[in-house]
Amino acid sequence: QAGPLHDAGGNVVGALGVTRDITERRELETALRLARVRRLHAETIAHLGSFSGDLIGGRTEFSAEVYRILGPEAPFFMDEWKTGAAKDASGCMLRGDDEAVHAAYRDLVTNGTAMDVTFRWRRPDHELRYVHLKGSRELDPAGNPVRIFGVVQDVTEHRQMLERLRQLTVHQEKVREEERTRIAREIHDELGQQLTGLKMRAAWTERLLSASPGSLNE
Repeated sequence: QAGPLHDAGGNVVGALGVTRDITERRELETALRLARVRRLHAETIAHLGSFSGDLIGGRTEFSAEVYRILGPEAPFFMDEWKTGAAKDASGCMLRGDDEAVHAAYRDLVTNGTAMDVTFRWRRPDHELRYVHLKGSRELDPAGNPVRIFGVVQDVTEHRQMLERLRQLTVHQEKVREEERTRIAREIHDELGQQLTGLKMRAAWTERLLSASPGSLNE
């Protein structure tokens, strides 16, 4: 910073400047930008976004990953928490899940109970996503809730994997049951044949024992 230097008559006779080493500040700014980029990259990898909601002013801020998960309708996300009324259309929470999320939101604001709930979200492109929501609240010095903040994670792939595992388990159980039935049927048929043979031998033996010697030569 620099400015003119005047004499007693008001004439400019020189310049007066001040220099300051801002290297440390620039390094901090660079470090903050790098940390922000890394955080956004980590959120993308984990499918994990963050949010912060002002309970007094009503403004809610979402990270870029939340928009990626929910789509452009993400700003209406908080409205459905508060009202508990899903629009049952694209870009909204599915009806039924909205009641559970609204109850979790109410418990968080009123009682401080941490939000931990999973719901289904229909994106504007009609793609159905499973979203896990966790949140907590912030109090002012007087103990009044003034802000909520938390994370939103896309757990669709995890739910799909669990569903595939469930279907595989059901299929394996069906195969085992069919195998048990087949084995039981084979054992039953084999034993039936053996018992039939034994009955025939027993009948022949009984005939031999009860017949007279002369009749055996007939």
